[in-house]
Amino acid sequence: MQAENRANFHRRISGEMPSIRYTTIGRHRNGEPVHLEVHGSSVLYRGRPAVVGVGVNITEQLKQQHALQASRERLRELAAYINTMREEQRSRIARELHDVVGGMLTSMKLDIQRINRRADDPELKAIIGDLLHLAQESIDTVRTISEDLRPGALDHLGLSSALQAMLRQFSERTEVASQLQADGFEAQLSQARATATYRICQEALTNIARHAGATQVILRLECSGAG
Repeated sequence: MQAENRANFHRRISGEMPSIRYTTIGRHRNGEPVHLEVHGSSVLYRGRPAVVGVGVNITEQLKQQHALQASRERLRELAAYINTMREEQRSRIARELHDVVGGMLTSMKLDIQRINRRADDPELKAIIGDLLHLAQESIDTVRTISEDLRPGALDHLGLSSALQAMLRQFSERTEVASQLQADGFEAQLSQARATATYRICQEALTNIARHAGATQVILRLECSGAG
């Protein structure tokens, strides 16, 4: 018996301690250590103080708890890995859309403008005008999709600038006034946490636009100091 438990045992016999439950480490008859949960209480036995109790072998229960904790930790690591891979994929697709598809559409628009300057037929110029409008709409759509996938401001200017841009777009789209309060918040975040914070705010604004019927949105970010 451990020294602390031995002292508590004598205190319970003397009546100084109420009934109590505690855990300790004992040895199985085969010599292996076992974890025991001991339940004991003070009694009088034939007129003398005594302790009656029972010890429950909780070794397997503790093993299962440790296994469950390890499993949860692996799940957290897997979730973090999946999120990292998702953001990397988003970033890659966003770059390709912006640089490749956006570049092709811009080149097409420039070629259409060159043709428009040389065209004399009014009917042809009307068709060219429609093509220019369609090209510009396509460029704007690609830019919007690219920003939704991975906002460039988040990588190049930081979280606060990215959130400010998102709030401006939100207010333009919904006509709901918005404000960001995040002084001193960004300096305490890693890139992964900044990305996670951005996605949380993005989802929150989406839900507000769909369901809240709000007239004003204040996005306030604070750090608890716990990392």
